[in-house]
Amino acid sequence: MLSTVKPPPELKPYTARQLEGRGVYIANGCLYCHSQQVRDPAFTTDVDRGWGSRGSVPADYYYDRPHLMGTMRTGPDLFNVGIRLPSEDWHLIHLYDPRAINTWSIMPGFAYLFEEKRAADVRPGDRVVNIPGPRAPKGVVVVAKPEAIALVDYLISLKHDYPVSDSAKATERWSATRPRRRPGRPRSREAPMAAADSSSAAATAPLPSGPPGSELVPESGRGVDLQPDVERIHRAIAREPQDPIEGREPAPWFFVAAIAIALFWGGWYLGRFGGEFGLATHVSEHGRESGIAGAAVAQAANATNNPVAAGKNVFAKNCVGCHQTTGLGLAGAFPPLLKSEWVNGPSETVVRILLHGLQGPVQVEGATYNGAMPAWRDILKDEEIAAVATYIRQWSPNNASPVPVDQVAALRKANTGRTAAWNVAELKAAEGTATPAATAGSGTTTAHPGQAGPTPIGPPAAGPKNPGAVAPGTTAGSTAGRVP
Repeated sequence: MLSTVKPPPELKPYTARQLEGRGVYIANGCLYCHSQQVRDPAFTTDVDRGWGSRGSVPADYYYDRPHLMGTMRTGPDLFNVGIRLPSEDWHLIHLYDPRAINTWSIMPGFAYLFEEKRAADVRPGDRVVNIPGPRAPKGVVVVAKPEAIALVDYLISLKHDYPVSDSAKATERWSATRPRRRPGRPRSREAPMAAADSSSAAATAPLPSGPPGSELVPESGRGVDLQPDVERIHRAIAREPQDPIEGREPAPWFFVAAIAIALFWGGWYLGRFGGEFGLATHVSEHGRESGIAGAAVAQAANATNNPVAAGKNVFAKNCVGCHQTTGLGLAGAFPPLLKSEWVNGPSETVVRILLHGLQGPVQVEGATYNGAMPAWRDILKDEEIAAVATYIRQWSPNNASPVPVDQVAALRKANTGRTAAWNVAELKAAEGTATPAATAGSGTTTAHPGQAGPTPIGPPAAGPKNPGAVAPGTTAGSTAGRVP
């Protein structure tokens, strides 16, 4: 039973705010369109779709009361949405107006979880949501209510990529070892109940030792019924005769006629296109299948040896939500990757942003973006970060140098103790380009990590200077976050 399953060590209980968000998830009917279960990869394509790295197991739901596995997928599965889309900005924009992210989305908007305020009425601590330009409301600022923030916090907490032991993959089935008898059949060891005038020796026979339920039927002559309460209560039902079974009814004539026509058509089709059932036909098809399989193997090997191809795959799974398939992002919310001075600048800067994220106002292609890109150090391996960085730096018209895996490993090791996201000043200092005093003044409002905050008043900091000319011909990619 599920009550005997223990939670994996990596699975943590929900926080108070995540539980509040879970209540918002239920109250708004999210479970009617989204499931929270990754089915066995041996039978489905859930893993291939990127919804998880393994099938879900009972232990994954240890802290879920009630379970929200769902029965329909009008939208994608959310069991690991915190891994696929860890950006708080993305979720808030998607909740307010799904078509601001994907124009083809059929998900309804939840604008009532937000407030629209005048810029002058925005208070410190308000969670400002930067809606992309074409979909942004005119003359007002969108501020998330506590319910929306709690819901997003719950969604980002849905991460079930930890390994599970074999014992967690199956429940203990008590019923599999419990003796049963078929309804209407006498018990093989059960004796009739002792009569009222039975001998005192039979009536006072000692009860069997052992834990309750170790002997489910009484021994002959004891006169004590040890059958569990549930089965004893339903004993009268078990003695009832089975419901009558209706006889075979003739099939409707039109059903028989349809089967006859289908059989006739099937025979004609096989005779016309069956290749006379000759061996040559099937041998040629077998050779064709072998060629297709060989091409697939060659394609997989090429993707493994080609960092650009591997980075394109990482980008498609993790980054298109914010930066879009075009690499141009969303105006006012997520910066573009093409022609970005940050992407085409020093490769160390791109790696630092991918490892630890980027927070606060940043200028890209003359536009200011004030959001937070999540860190990917705990999700992507060094090889994946190097591949996706190489891909976006060589996505046309970008033409920057590739990023070696050794560089990613060295920067990860050098910043092992870092937990906060980078800001513009720190990145420029790390490049050896000190931030000018004019842009480091107090005229800029610094957003708290995880919050977009009000738009800065002072001039935004410019991106890193590109040491080399940026020529056409690269690929774009980041991960579900936001690399400017």
